[in-house]
Amino acid sequence: EESWSKIDPVPVATAPTQHQLGVIGVVNYFGSGGGIEYLYPFGPKFSIGTSLLHTQANLDDNASDGVTEFLTAQSNSLRVYARYLPFWFLYAGAGLNFDLIKGNYGWKGAAITSGEIKTAYSAKILALDVFIGSEWKGPWSTYVGIDWLGVALPLSGNIDYDAAPDVELTSKALKGKTPNQRLDEETTAQLRLYYLNLRVGMVF
Repeated sequence: EESWSKIDPVPVATAPTQHQLGVIGVVNYFGSGGGIEYLYPFGPKFSIGTSLLHTQANLDDNASDGVTEFLTAQSNSLRVYARYLPFWFLYAGAGLNFDLIKGNYGWKGAAITSGEIKTAYSAKILALDVFIGSEWKGPWSTYVGIDWLGVALPLSGNIDYDAAPDVELTSKALKGKTPNQRLDEETTAQLRLYYLNLRVGMVF
């Protein structure tokens, strides 16, 4: 007769030390996607975890009449972190996040002679990841959690893109920056803040 309507947060002092395996769903400004996670317990309050996440995004920015700057991204990230539950069902965590991003950057619109110009790019970013969230244990050895808010602070990274003189000239003329500078701004800025990562899985 177990029911989700009877879910109660499990006090840290009495929570069993159980492994957790689950899925993650994310929708935020930089894109939407999903992944998997695993947490290994070191007692009722402390655990270490790892997650793999795939997201994709399509960003547009109207730069001037008839011209739109655009960026597409396919992101695959690996996160390794430690998590601590200082209060009842609230946790805080920190770790490292390695992100591999591939996509296209360019310009489109009526003012572009061919309608669209673009260049392919790839980016690798290593970031310090800090986050807070909540988690509840449910019936049938299940759990549901939410990373309410997190921030990824870039530690290092590099960006490579195909040579494209027309994209280079347009970017400098309309944004005053090279494609490399614009890609660095967009990829690192959008990855810094994330929120509402839904987590659902099993304990065993």
